[in-house]
Amino acid sequence: MSSSNSKEKGNSLADSMPAHRHGHLEDMKNIEDTSKFEKAIYNYVPLLIPSLRYVNYLKRVFEYLFYTLLFDVTMPFVKPLNFFVMFILFPIGALILIVLDIILRAFSFLSIDTSVKPVRDWGALSENNYDEIVRKGVYELGKPFESYEDEQDGDVKIFKQIRNFNIDMVETLLFLATTVYERKEEYVNNAINRIQKIQTSSAEATPQDIKYIKGQLLEAEKNIVRQAEDWGLGFTSISELNSLGGPYAGMFWSKERKFIVVAFKGTTAAYFSEWLIDFLVQKIDARAYLYGKVHEGFYTSLFPKNDKESSKYYRRSPSMRLIEAIRSKAAEITDYNEQDGPVSVWITGHSLGGGLATLFYTRLLKSPEILGKNCMLRDGLAFAAPIVGDDNFASSFSSRSNKPYETSATLWRVIAGSDIVPHVAPANRNPKIQRYFTNVEAINYVHIGEEITFNFDGSRPSATRPVLGTEDYFVFDKMSTWGDLKFAFKGSQKKQHLRKPVNVNVNKPLYAFEKLYPLPIRNHLPHHKVVLSDHESSNETISSLTSFGK
Repeated sequence: MSSSNSKEKGNSLADSMPAHRHGHLEDMKNIEDTSKFEKAIYNYVPLLIPSLRYVNYLKRVFEYLFYTLLFDVTMPFVKPLNFFVMFILFPIGALILIVLDIILRAFSFLSIDTSVKPVRDWGALSENNYDEIVRKGVYELGKPFESYEDEQDGDVKIFKQIRNFNIDMVETLLFLATTVYERKEEYVNNAINRIQKIQTSSAEATPQDIKYIKGQLLEAEKNIVRQAEDWGLGFTSISELNSLGGPYAGMFWSKERKFIVVAFKGTTAAYFSEWLIDFLVQKIDARAYLYGKVHEGFYTSLFPKNDKESSKYYRRSPSMRLIEAIRSKAAEITDYNEQDGPVSVWITGHSLGGGLATLFYTRLLKSPEILGKNCMLRDGLAFAAPIVGDDNFASSFSSRSNKPYETSATLWRVIAGSDIVPHVAPANRNPKIQRYFTNVEAINYVHIGEEITFNFDGSRPSATRPVLGTEDYFVFDKMSTWGDLKFAFKGSQKKQHLRKPVNVNVNKPLYAFEKLYPLPIRNHLPHHKVVLSDHESSNETISSLTSFGK
């Protein structure tokens, strides 16, 4: 097939779709096709496919461990903790997840109608409980940026950088981060398979092909689009993040309020291959696009794997597709709404999606100009996100996020006290211990951003200053009334503090399976993080006030 034919096919498909869909279309073309071996196996033993992918992934992991030990044979003696994490703890955990995955998929396969759909629909939101909260949140997301305050103290000019944690906004972003779980992946897979078939054939895409692909994508997103429309928002998928059926990125927007929200889908309860990514320890040099070293699994979902690939693949990388989609939609919003001010861009995600959101937010914070003149980067909200980078990554992020003072783009990390994923490396939260970690340590991971922790003992939420923040950085100078704000988690010991739980659309077979999870894992699931609140005002915020003298 000639390159001109390929281009014509791409154009015929792209011309039939909105501009913000073009990047997603190219993204789907670049997903690696399933091997003939996997297809043959799937025809006879469909349950083996996920396990085979596990084995292929573990093969790469053990290659990494082999070369690590080959070039550092003294590790068991000189760095015993590092050796224990990399060569004992992680492989055992990975094998346990493989066994659980096989058991769960066997249960789903044998139950067919009664269990497969519940497993896929585990993250469903109740559609009718939060309209008023989201209405307020949409208003907050569309508010123009409030510039820094400056005061005069004698001959000294004081700059006050204000960072507001608005409850309505946070709840709305949590709902959006949970809503992206509602996409029906089988329809997306059908569309991708048809696109790949067209790519490998010598014929152009027919009108029937185009109709089929569009129909499958619309059907996949139907529930999300309907919910978004109820909230006055638009929605589309914008990247598959180099995977098929795993995490992906979606985009919500409001033309009237002039904002865009990029939401990353996170860890699915029953897909342990995604849980495995949360617990990986390998890092990769990220300085080409970010800072320091970061989690390899998250990084390769967004950026080229190495410098050799950078020039060739960056234009096709998921991160670039996300940026293209944002710029395209921002231009459309600007043409529609001619009010002064740029389009606000917010980033969010839960769990694995929170880790991806953190890295993508870091990319935008490092190079905000790539968003174009129509956009302004606002805050990022990472819910239950794992640690993504080392101490060099964290220190560089802190340095960049503290300037320029006339902006207040802030990364907020919202976690639950008993959630296991954000606490995988608890020692790194202690600055006294952090200084003794070296760059080669498997546990050299450090959280970034402003941490907000919700507890279950009836106490108010707490805030934590970043380990590698600056001494001039004061978190939560004041706190307004929270009312009865609580996170509803199954297994909470303080039920008297919670109002009536929301009727989350998760039916009994999956709930029975979830009850087998330990509490720290069960409390990590997004539909257990439904916010219950009794607002006393629409502008409840926590303010982080930073002062700089000049």
